[in-house]
Amino acid sequence: MSQTNPREAAFLAVYAFLKEGKFLAESLEEWKQRESPSPLDFAFAQDVAYGSVRMALTLDFTAKSMAKRQTLSLKIKEKALLRTALFQAAFQTTTPLYAIGHESVDLAKKYCHATFVSFLNALLRKAEKGLPPIPQENTPQDLSIRYSYPLPLVEAFLANFGLDTCKQILELGNRPSTTMVRLRPQTSLTHNEQDKLTRVPQLPPPLAFIKEASDIPLFARSPHFYIQNGTPYLLMEHLRQGAPPPGTILDLCASPGGKLLLAHDFYPSAPLFANDVSLPKIRTLQENCQKYQLEATLTCTKGEFYIANQRFDLIIVDAPCSNTGVLNKRPEARWRFSDQVLKQLEDTQLRLLSHAHTLLSEQGEIWYMTCSILSQENQKLVQKISRQCGLFMRTSHTILPNTLGLDGGFACALRLS
Repeated sequence: MSQTNPREAAFLAVYAFLKEGKFLAESLEEWKQRESPSPLDFAFAQDVAYGSVRMALTLDFTAKSMAKRQTLSLKIKEKALLRTALFQAAFQTTTPLYAIGHESVDLAKKYCHATFVSFLNALLRKAEKGLPPIPQENTPQDLSIRYSYPLPLVEAFLANFGLDTCKQILELGNRPSTTMVRLRPQTSLTHNEQDKLTRVPQLPPPLAFIKEASDIPLFARSPHFYIQNGTPYLLMEHLRQGAPPPGTILDLCASPGGKLLLAHDFYPSAPLFANDVSLPKIRTLQENCQKYQLEATLTCTKGEFYIANQRFDLIIVDAPCSNTGVLNKRPEARWRFSDQVLKQLEDTQLRLLSHAHTLLSEQGEIWYMTCSILSQENQKLVQKISRQCGLFMRTSHTILPNTLGLDGGFACALRLS
């Protein structure tokens, strides 16, 4: 069986996303398991696939400008291949254009009609003379095209943060994500581990960056580290200040287990209870509990229907959200954003918090967390639940995506009035 090259793997991942909504990471992982590409080839395919989905609006604008058409009527395979080719031409400037053109046209011959082969070949030849300019004004429409975000999301960022911060968030959302690791308590680094990590003075000692992607498996295998962006740690560390030590801990949406593990590291003597909505999520949670030697009572149900014969002193509600704080690592999320989806998420968030309120001990706290940076899912939603359930907010903390490499996120501690 012939091997799929990285450009083809990237194209097929983008095609599967456009056709059936399949996550890019899932498609690429299947390719990795099936054909064992080199780390360099896998990283290349990942960069092309993620970038092509991330920059879709910009790439479509470029294609229309080069073709001198208002619209392009393309089949899904054609659209996927055009975007992956143009992404390489526009954003991977170290790749020779002749290599991009040659392999992309070969893929078009394999998967597409001859008419599209000619169109793609002509377009990529034009690209050799330079790409057309992208709109540079600061209208919502131009920002949407330049940074490749749906217009409603751009308008939401503008309404929440104003122009300058909005532009910074849009730009950071298009940068590749960095890989960070949290050192667990009582972890002593070997010289080899120290050499593979970068510490920065702006982050507390448990957090570090992994220098090379090839070193990620080393830290992923060890129970002394948890690979995770630093934002959840910083948010939960903030909530911990001034909180009474809990006797019992419940994580209502626990998989894959990073926040449950951190809660255990904060409060090692507290019994753990963890829930999530599906069996695959529970299997992942079980694997991590085994790896990190966590003793936890696991259940599988929707968090808003969780049943218990006791009350809990700390309830973590890491709610489903729009992922607007982590758009650089979840390229599909921006295209799922809409007012309707936001309203559905808000309803779920309110139901989770309302039910958590019924499970809370008299002196306990709910730690509500999202990886969203929109007030509708954070501050405004907490105001709603406070009015409905008589909760009050002891403290809160918001982190916006920044140049240091931190994700965006929100957390607050809620108590009974």
